[in-house]
Amino acid sequence: MYADYDPKYITMLKRNYRSHALLLEVPNALFYDGALEACADPMITDCRLHWDGLPTQGVPLCWQGVEGKEDREAGSPSWFNSDEAVIVLKRVTSLMRMRPDCKQENIGIITAYN
Repeated sequence: MYADYDPKYITMLKRNYRSHALLLEVPNALFYDGALEACADPMITDCRLHWDGLPTQGVPLCWQGVEGKEDREAGSPSWFNSDEAVIVLKRVTSLMRMRPDCKQENIGIITAYN
């Protein structure tokens, strides 16, 4: 895929030290031509694989569709959805209760937007 690129101008970061290997499979196939390496510590990436909030045990990913009302404060260009925030709070609270050593900075939340 990148066999003829000039390494002086393009650098590919191949080692991922943050994500579980299962979460890297799709981007590795689509964007890295199989060159991406999962290097995160399994003690961290595997410690929540049996959380009851996971739809598939052993796969550290969950999707949560939320229908709610989008609002914004007067004078602000930003929108927010309070219903989404409540669901996120419940999930994060559940994760943190599962193990006392779970810290907020170890939880990633990605949300879609238009």
